[in-house]
Amino acid sequence: MIKINSLHDLHDETILEELISGGETSTLEFKRDIININNAAKLMSSFANTDGGIILFGIDDNGIIRGINNPEQFKEFVQNTFIKATPEISGYSSGIVLLKEKSLGCILIWPQRGFPVAVNGQYFRRVGHQTVAFGVEEFKKVIQERDEPTSLFLSQAELQNFLELADEDTFIEILLV
Repeated sequence: MIKINSLHDLHDETILEELISGGETSTLEFKRDIININNAAKLMSSFANTDGGIILFGIDDNGIIRGINNPEQFKEFVQNTFIKATPEISGYSSGIVLLKEKSLGCILIWPQRGFPVAVNGQYFRRVGHQTVAFGVEEFKKVIQERDEPTSLFLSQAELQNFLELADEDTFIEILLV
């Protein structure tokens, strides 16, 4: 299993190829090109409401790398998509990565803490590699199971471990950005 900590990890073609070769999962979704903003928002909220995940644009469902048609429009697409989510998705990173000289749009989403994320008043989650809506009873369950952070601080050991293991780019992306 490949662990992706940041968008920086996906700039490594070996890691990206290995990730794609495993196919779509509950935490990985392929899209051929930039999709309808509402559908993208539902997909993003489903990742936020479950275990987080990665959306790679420019890859067919069968893993064939095509690239996206308009990489320069990807940033605007992401911004317009995140506007649809309520409350705002708090943990994500997005950008363009290159694989075999083709541009792939990438969105990483971490699990949301606290209130689940809705799109147009509906809540979504991942079941296998599907995005499904959920209702009031499951909404209550999600709220009860969510862990709120008890502290905004890292322990000294956690910080020391991070500083020893992080490369410069990861350090900048996580701590300074």
